[in-house]
Amino acid sequence: MVIKKKNEKAEVSIIGVILIIALVIALSGIILAELNGVHIQQKAPMVATEQKIPLLGGCTRNDCQIVKLTHLAGDPVYVKDIQLLVMVLHNGALVKNETCRGFPGTSFTDVVWTGDDIIDRSNTDNKGRMGQLYEKATNHIGIWRPGDYIGFRIKAKNPGVGYNLLKGDAVQVKIIHIPSKLVFVDQTFSVTT
Repeated sequence: MVIKKKNEKAEVSIIGVILIIALVIALSGIILAELNGVHIQQKAPMVATEQKIPLLGGCTRNDCQIVKLTHLAGDPVYVKDIQLLVMVLHNGALVKNETCRGFPGTSFTDVVWTGDDIIDRSNTDNKGRMGQLYEKATNHIGIWRPGDYIGFRIKAKNPGVGYNLLKGDAVQVKIIHIPSKLVFVDQTFSVTT
């Protein structure tokens, strides 16, 4: 009878080489991902909101057409991480829209905006109108938390700018979380007064 001896040193060497190869492959993948700019995508915060909008009729020019979104519950949000998309719809068709980002600021002139010129950039009552978007908000500076609001005013129509909201129009506000590029608030409401 022939008894063969196992070569235990050879088996240990093979297992060691396999482990080293696996480690090199894993480290190479991590380094390659960093060099190519692949990052773990942040998730958008979860926020429940309500909105209010006093419209033209029975108010002065500067206190009408104000949109306020109150954070009711959910995650706090850094306002530097949000982008507002405001759309005005008439009979279901898009009439005007504007996008703003670069908060907080002392007015909407401090932020980056693109699109139709519908958001009021005047310095009239910015602290009261902008809420947590305002650079000098009195509480939670730079953070939109439950109980806080953010807001803006759709300016009344002048030649080429603004828009006078009409009964039956709709205002849609989307708030985009910039790091994740996800919409975390999408509110549409009808003009009723």
